[in-house]
Amino acid sequence: MVSLMQSPDEFKAAAEKVDDPVKAELFLICARFLERDAAEPALTPLRGLAGSPALELRLPSEPDDKDSPIAGPPAVGAHPSCNRAEGTILAEIRGRSIGNGVTAEQLGALAHIPEREARALIAHLRVVHEQPICGTPQHSYFWPRRWEDAERTLASLRSRKQALDDAITGVHSGCARQFGTLPLFSDTKMAR
Repeated sequence: MVSLMQSPDEFKAAAEKVDDPVKAELFLICARFLERDAAEPALTPLRGLAGSPALELRLPSEPDDKDSPIAGPPAVGAHPSCNRAEGTILAEIRGRSIGNGVTAEQLGALAHIPEREARALIAHLRVVHEQPICGTPQHSYFWPRRWEDAERTLASLRSRKQALDDAITGVHSGCARQFGTLPLFSDTKMAR
């Protein structure tokens, strides 16, 4: 049995019922957005989206499989200094699993920002706020429910890091051949 939540009170009640602190925080974020929408309709992108796929957060009747949860403290949301777009993106991704990812284009449309900016905000949330946002070309962006969900993302990021390190080495070696070695006290800063 699944119930569709559309009011702030329903989201708050759901937050009290779930054992998972991440889900509870997600429900509370949704409740705050809907309360803000009622108080200041011109300021929130959620106006008129009730019933759309973006807000169809469903409370399952049975708890998720918790055999191998991600270790460490639960993520509790975006930092207070983050803007509304970051909060919107984080809330949407937290509601997605590996089989139900969301693209950067969809996140941009939901937050009313360009796709490129949505990607930059995801990078910001990963780096600055250490949010475990996962994503692969096959699965789009999603919130991991266990370590296994994050493995492909971590492998992809490591591969990209190695490719960048190789590119840096190639540019550095090519410049050394072209211009000679870098002077010892040069103002030019090299990555290596």
